[in-house]
Amino acid sequence: MTFQFLLTLDDLVAYNLHVYQRHLAQRALVVQLGVSLLVGGCLLFLLRQEPPVAIIVSAVAIPFLFAFFRVSQARALAQNVRRMFGRHHDPTSLGPHRVSLERDYVRIELPHVRSEFDWEVLTDVVETPNHLFIGFGPVRSLVVPLNDTLTGASREEIVHAFRKRLPPRE
Repeated sequence: MTFQFLLTLDDLVAYNLHVYQRHLAQRALVVQLGVSLLVGGCLLFLLRQEPPVAIIVSAVAIPFLFAFFRVSQARALAQNVRRMFGRHHDPTSLGPHRVSLERDYVRIELPHVRSEFDWEVLTDVVETPNHLFIGFGPVRSLVVPLNDTLTGASREEIVHAFRKRLPPRE
């Protein structure tokens, strides 16, 4: 099976947000909650002259700060990815991709780059409404946008072809 698509900067942003939400958000959650509680505690201390006011202000400030940190962190990540890849059009990541699923490996071709991954290193196939994220080991992934640039195979065919090659979960 062979299929093609056009990978854009928005697709890379979507992948990085997915990785953040899936793997890093728990660590960030602890930091965000800790900072929010610390600020709330400082407010309680500073406003201790008026305990009811301090409690109300802290009760409002903690959830607000927590929500603010969640949104701002995701936004900063998106801006960093856009800055990193958008500064120069990266022909090694962005643009037209051609993916061939061979008997022993997956071949990914861009105009100036060719990569091959043995099926043994396939680790993950994640579906979102707009993308497929196909993992090859802990740090390499193929991002497949599910839009009108995808030709040669359907979403279902691609997912099935990769999932049947996934190693059994332990």
